[in-house]
Amino acid sequence: MSSNESELKDGINLLSKEIPIDEPQGGLNGVIRLAGSIVHGDKLGRILGYPTANIAVETGSPSVIDGVYAGWLVLDDQYMPAAISLGINSTFDAIERRLEAHVLDRTDLSIYGRKVTVILGTHIRGMRKFPDVATLVARIEEDVCLARTWLQRNVHLSGQGSS
Repeated sequence: MSSNESELKDGINLLSKEIPIDEPQGGLNGVIRLAGSIVHGDKLGRILGYPTANIAVETGSPSVIDGVYAGWLVLDDQYMPAAISLGINSTFDAIERRLEAHVLDRTDLSIYGRKVTVILGTHIRGMRKFPDVATLVARIEEDVCLARTWLQRNVHLSGQGSS
């Protein structure tokens, strides 16, 4: 295990004591990495103002609790802070489980077909169905703020500098 992975493991759920973040069932024990390729999605994130990279997860990836996470999308050894969604988007009556990463402060990424790794740093909340799009967008905004705060406090875990 690299020193960055060790520090990430030690820092998991650190922020949950400081701001309200749900603890996933059973907790997160260890660094969770999901690898896959970027594929085209439904473009709903872009329409809602939060474009996402949709990742087709490779077979054999670890089993992970559905929810919203703060973490990193890693491309060519570049760690990009992200708010990550794993699960079924039931607000839009989806039936397919998806992994999507909204890379913070980036709208210029053109990475379709590229292999990436997603690192889940901390669990923010579980997946749920929202009564309408406005409520969903308000919650996404809150999720992104929570993710940004956790990532800023834990930038040292990404290997991209110190806080």
